Amino acid sequence: FVCDIFKRKESPIDEKFIHKIPLRMPKVPQQTNGEECGIFVLYFIHLFMNNIPQSYSYSNTKNWFDSDDLDRFRKNVHAFFQRKT
Repeated sequence: FVCDIFKRKESPIDEKFIHKIPLRMPKVPQQTNGEECGIFVLYFIHLFMNNIPQSYSYSNTKNWFDSDDLDRFRKNVHAFFQRKT
């Protein structure tokens, strides 16, 4: 990803700099099947839009993701589409 940014800006790629960038990934609930990726994407968009951080940092996402909340969100989405059909 970072290399692509350098290429788009037509800047020389500084591999030493790129390797110094910390890769931090917040711990988030993982889907347990191959069918619910859409629910997970919608859930994360929902969370982001309702909790837009002033500035992003790894620490402000630590308590963002809640498995019980995800389950409620999933049930609400399924119920919504059941009413529409």
